[in-house]
Amino acid sequence: MTSPITASPGAAALIRRDAQLYTQLIGWTPIAFEPDDGTLEWADLRGQEFDRPFFSRTLERWQSEGRREVVRTGLSALASLDVQPSLEPDLIIAHPSRCGSTLLARLAAASDERSILISEPAILASLLNHSLKTDFGAPVERVLRQVVRALGRIRFGTERRYVLKLPSNMTRYLPALRRAFPDVPTVWLQREPAEIIESNLTNAANPLIPLPPEARVDWIMRRVTVAFMAATTFVDDDVGVLDYRDLARDPLSLLTNVMRIQPRPEDIARMEAVGRFHGHNDSPYTPREKQPLPKRLATIARETLDPMYRALAARGWAR
Repeated sequence: MTSPITASPGAAALIRRDAQLYTQLIGWTPIAFEPDDGTLEWADLRGQEFDRPFFSRTLERWQSEGRREVVRTGLSALASLDVQPSLEPDLIIAHPSRCGSTLLARLAAASDERSILISEPAILASLLNHSLKTDFGAPVERVLRQVVRALGRIRFGTERRYVLKLPSNMTRYLPALRRAFPDVPTVWLQREPAEIIESNLTNAANPLIPLPPEARVDWIMRRVTVAFMAATTFVDDDVGVLDYRDLARDPLSLLTNVMRIQPRPEDIARMEAVGRFHGHNDSPYTPREKQPLPKRLATIARETLDPMYRALAARGWAR
C-alpha cells in the first residue's frame, strides 16, 4: 500500500508540497533512496527493536509482520522532520567486511541499555553514490546529517546512546561523514588482511551473490582491497584506528576511551554478556580453525594489503 503522498511522483512536485503534509511521517524512518527521481522511502518502524545484526534484517522483520506501507517524499521532508527529537551518533564505525565490526558495534551499544544501534543502513550508500548537490541541489553533508539523525530518531522516549556502523563499502565517504559529524568519535576497525580474506571465503558477507567460484574470489579480493585503499586515503588524524586484536586485550577499556564514557557496573556486566553471547564458546575471541589461503591470494595479501594494514596501524588511536 502506497501513501497518497506519492500521487505526483516527480521530485519537483514533491519538494513543492507544503511541510504540513509531512506531519504523518513524524516518527517514521527513511529506508531507501531512489536516485532516478530523488525521492526517499519512509517506513513506520515505531515499536521495532533495532536489535538485529543488520538494519536490513530489521526491515525484513517489519515486512514479515504485514506492515508494508511505504511513503515516498522529496528530500525536503528531511529538513521538515529534522526538528523531531533525534540522537546524533556517539560512535561511527568504518571497517572492511569480516573484521569484528558487528561485535564492536554490539559491545558499544551495550554500554547503555537505552541505545540505538543502526548497522549498515543501505540508504547511506545509496545517497552518497550519487551527486546530491549536482543532480538534486541538495548539499551532501546536510542531507547526510539529516538522514543519520532520522535513523537515530527517538522512538520510545528513553534512548540515550546511538551507535552507527557503516556499510563496509562506505569508507571512501569518511570525509563527508566527518564534515557532517566533526565531533563524533569515528573509528576504522581493521584486521590482518589474510584473516579477512579467509573469513570472507569461508563465510562471505553477501553469500547470495550468484557468482561462480572464481568470480566470487575476485569479488571478495576487490572488496577487501578497495576498503583498505579507501582507509589509507581517508582515515586521517581525527579517525581512530583499532585492530581486532585490541578487542581481545581489553574491550571495555577500549570502548571507554573511544566513546569517552564511564560505564556503570551494570553496563559493564551487560557488555561482558554481549561479548560472551556473540563471540561464542563463552569468549568473543576464541579463534576457529582457519583454512590456508591459496598461494595467489596469500601473495596479494602479503605484497599489497599488508603494507596498507601496517601503515594504518601506525596511526593508532589519535583522539
